Amino acid sequence: MVSLKGQKAHRSFLKKGFKDERDRKHIFYYFYFNGKKSTIYTKMSHNPGDLNDYLIGRMADQLKLEKNDFVELVKCPLLEENLIEIYKQKSLI
Repeated sequence: MVSLKGQKAHRSFLKKGFKDERDRKHIFYYFYFNGKKSTIYTKMSHNPGDLNDYLIGRMADQLKLEKNDFVELVKCPLLEENLIEIYKQKSLI
């Protein structure tokens, strides 16, 4: 069972092409490519704490990633360039 820190995910998203948009309950992270907002996004509560295995799976699905790719995205080995390649291969951008 994998667990990740919510704050680490937040920082990782912002370093890898995502921009955050906040509402009262959640922070939405939209992926931007060539300066344009894509339809790829995920969300977290304002105080996420730890992301458990279930949340990791849901967020990976929202971002159109395999669970292990999502974990690599947050832990940082998966770079923005790698993420762009994944999305291009899936014809998402």
